[in-house]
Order: sequence, then structure tokens, then C-alpha cells
Amino acid sequence: MSKPTSVTLCTFDALHAHELRELPISVGWVDSIADWNTILTCGRVIGHRDETGAVVSTGALFDFGSVYTIGKMIVRASHQGQGLAREILERLLSMRRPNVHTSLVATEMGRPVYEKFGFSVIGDVHKLTIDAPNATERALRARTVEASFEDLLACDQRVFGADRRRMLAARVRQSEACLAQGGAFGLRVPGTLSVLGPVLAQDTPAAHAMIMNLVRCAKGPCRIDVNHTKRDLIAALRAAGFSEIKTHPVMSLGGTHPPGQREGLYALAAQAWG
Repeated sequence: MSKPTSVTLCTFDALHAHELRELPISVGWVDSIADWNTILTCGRVIGHRDETGAVVSTGALFDFGSVYTIGKMIVRASHQGQGLAREILERLLSMRRPNVHTSLVATEMGRPVYEKFGFSVIGDVHKLTIDAPNATERALRARTVEASFEDLLACDQRVFGADRRRMLAARVRQSEACLAQGGAFGLRVPGTLSVLGPVLAQDTPAAHAMIMNLVRCAKGPCRIDVNHTKRDLIAALRAAGFSEIKTHPVMSLGGTHPPGQREGLYALAAQAWG
């Protein structure tokens, strides 16, 4: 463990979005200001500042009623090994109501910390990327559908087993494509790597068609996070030109499996939200 430095645990709000964006960049993650605005709108974000006032750690708890998710657990390299992640996680878990499902997507570095708090692995998420062609505005318009938000929300509630209204509304506003096709829904949210998700569908062919339509009307490289149970979809995406970058463990507190009809969840909205 490295030598402790003076830090203070604090709470962040929408005024801190620009500060918070810099921290993940320091550890190789790429988040936009829009991403952090959504995180701060939908979650409770805490972290540490050092003696200079700089943000050196973060963690967020998202309350979706019948489900909690934890995300954005980040510690600056200079402050790792000092127990900051443990303190954040302990505080976040103390904010929950009892007996509510809690899950997260872990890094390999963070996994031992979560295990000490009783989290266990219930699956994996596969991160894939593709260098999409630069679509023309005509192609973008041709493939974009004005999907009903209430239909999307109803589908998400059924699949996820929770009410993610605020998060979904923010992501729809942030998105550059919202598609509805054959009972499937999908978003593409812009960024250095545009995020494809959530993708909700009745079966693998519908999910694959939705994802490829989102890719075809993209203006640059895209990423997607697919649950390990969707092996046929992962294979189809690889065949279509996607490359697998990383696999991250999905962990649940107490080893319980999540509510909802998760077989309909083909791509996550983001690792922080499931």
C-alpha cells in the first residue's frame, strides 16, 4: 500500500461535471461532459479531493427502484492502494435500502475490493468495437425512427425489471440515433467511440439487425457492451467486423441474479447502468 496522503470524502453535483470528466481520462477512460451530466442527474456521486482540491477518486450509486447499480469507481494512479475505493464503496452501500438487488461491472483491479464486500461474479460483459463508415446525412435520416419514448420505457422496464426513466430520457436526448424496428429498440450515443446501447430485442436476429443499422448510420467508430449469454450475437458481430477489446466481470451483491426479463437485454446502456 502506498503512503497515504491527505484526502477528503465529498459529494459531487452537476456543477462538477468538468472536473469529474478529467479523472477518467487520467486512467484511460473516455467520457464526455454529456455523459457526466447524465451520471450526475441520475446518480449519487461521491469521491475524494486531495489537499490541493483536485478530484482523485469517484464512485456512483444509481437507484432504479427495484435495482441499484454502482459505477464510475475510479481512483487516480497516484492515490491507488490507499483504501479510497474501499471507503467509497462502503459509503455507497450504506445509502441503499435493504434487500434491493445491487450489481456492477468490475475491472480486474477492482474485483478483489468488491469481493471483500460480498459481491460475487454472475457473468461477464464483452466490449466490442468497430470502425464504422462515415455515414451521409441522407443515410442517417433514412434509418432514424422517431420511436415513442413511452414504448421504449415500457420495454426497458419489462426487460430490466426496474424504472430507469430518468437515465433513459437523458440518453435519448443525448443520442444521435434512436431506432425502432421489429419490436427492437436501440440508441447510439455520440462520443470518441459512439456507444450502441441499450439494445432491447425479442431475439438475436432482431438485435443483430438493430445493431447493424445503428452502425451503418454512424459517423465514426462505435463500441458495444454485450452480455456473455448472447454468444450467438457476439459471434455474429465478430463476423460483421467487430473486434472484441475486453471482457469485464458482472458482479452482484449476495450472488443474486437481477430481476426482469433479461433475456431481452442484448446491449447495455453503459457499464455503469447495466
